[in-house]
Amino acid sequence: MLTSVAAGSTESICKAPLAYSTVAEGLCEQHQVPYQGVPVGTIKKHATGKGNASKDDVLSAMRTLGHAPTDDNEADALALLHWAIAGQEA
Repeated sequence: MLTSVAAGSTESICKAPLAYSTVAEGLCEQHQVPYQGVPVGTIKKHATGKGNASKDDVLSAMRTLGHAPTDDNEADALALLHWAIAGQEA
């Protein structure tokens, strides 16, 4: 599962440079591992109810679910995990 950000987007949930995503996609294809791009707003909406949620909103939502993320990156990863567990579609 990879987060995806549209070209020209101001979203910053996914901080990995495009090169990392390209490498991850290549490895998945090479080893026949299914993957899916997930728009940032989709993850935020699933986690908080609004697609334009702030980093603090996502942190708060993950804490409400009983997690203790130490920063927004951990909160983003947890939000993506919850989205995937719920079997959502991008």
